[in-house]
Amino acid sequence: MENQLRRLLKTTAIHLNRPADYRELSKKYDYVVVATGNEAVAKNLGVWQEYGTVYIHSGLAAGEFDIRTQSVYFNTAYAKQGYGRLTPISNYQAVVDLYGIGMDPWEMDKKFQQFLETEGLSDLQMTFRMILPPFSTGKIKKFQVDNIFLVGRAAGLTERLTGTGCVAALSSGFLAAEAMIKEKSYADLVKPLQEHIENISSFRKIYEKLNNEGLDKMVKLSSNPLIKFPLYNSPVSFMDILGSALKRVVD
Repeated sequence: MENQLRRLLKTTAIHLNRPADYRELSKKYDYVVVATGNEAVAKNLGVWQEYGTVYIHSGLAAGEFDIRTQSVYFNTAYAKQGYGRLTPISNYQAVVDLYGIGMDPWEMDKKFQQFLETEGLSDLQMTFRMILPPFSTGKIKKFQVDNIFLVGRAAGLTERLTGTGCVAALSSGFLAAEAMIKEKSYADLVKPLQEHIENISSFRKIYEKLNNEGLDKMVKLSSNPLIKFPLYNSPVSFMDILGSALKRVVD
């Protein structure tokens, strides 16, 4: 896909592995799109609103896995306000992550081992383990500052319940392109995306108050056919509807 895009660019230079100063670029180009995957530029521009830091311990595990499924683990004993996840990338390899929220980063190594033991994953052969750079969660007050557009996680488009945001990141890139080409308001185009992210994120404050008993009830409730079917199969986004109402109560 990258090669296909490159062939469509007739006069645009592509520079790989080269530092770029967005401020200097903004003086030379009509628009600059910041898609750095972190909040540094938004902080520099004074538009970042901080909500907390996520620490991630990760490992590549060897074993037998079902490539069609992934598992998410909730347990306050090792994850506190975060969660664990096992994501198969093949039938014999999977990424095992512990997302630490609300804990000291120095606790994470011990908690990762506790996670593996508690969930019966300690027999997996870890090819290697990684401590990924921590990242901030938050949202931005403005998506565009002068001729500088912020997209993806640089624009705070990562929901704060489970930390997903790939679809929103890709979508914001398309919207930035549409705003530039058709001379539309990027802020107006991206506003529904941010509202969706904030609707999902509104569940975070309730989630943080749950103990393990409450988490068990939440998982059991989400597995109820009367809730599961409309939640996953309806064209209506019930998470958006509930989250929108929840924002007014929680905020």
